[in-house]
Amino acid sequence: MRHFTFIVTLLMLYTLSFCDGYRQYVPKQATIKNIDTCSFNLLSNYIYEYNNKYIVAIGNSKPNIIGKQLFIFEQDTDKTVLHYSSSGSDDSYILKPYFYKCPNIKAPYIILAEIGTEYSWGLRVFLIEDKEIKEIGTIPAYIDTKKALLHSGI
Repeated sequence: MRHFTFIVTLLMLYTLSFCDGYRQYVPKQATIKNIDTCSFNLLSNYIYEYNNKYIVAIGNSKPNIIGKQLFIFEQDTDKTVLHYSSSGSDDSYILKPYFYKCPNIKAPYIILAEIGTEYSWGLRVFLIEDKEIKEIGTIPAYIDTKKALLHSGI
């Protein structure tokens, strides 16, 4: 696993050398059609479309895995297929995605997904290219305050 993570990191650094810098963007909200919703408990305000046919969604699969998960679906006119399901985020009930892309070249999208409960625990990092996704790991960085709900580390 260490070698895989090292190779992915090298590829990302190589891609970044041609990129003018990743910039945050907000993909458009989406709805998922033609899917067995009994298998998923998706959060409707965290369903996004990218590349015109892929969907990033946050929720839980059933039977319930502990913590929120990130899903990648491919959506055609007649069916929706699940391509990726992340592991659960422990006992978190927040997994809020922030999207980044390189504006000048075709490069993988980066998702920084904030995990937490009443306050942030840090960020899970994902690389997405079409329907392929790699979970890079977790960054335990957050704003250290418990006085208000979920102060973002981003």
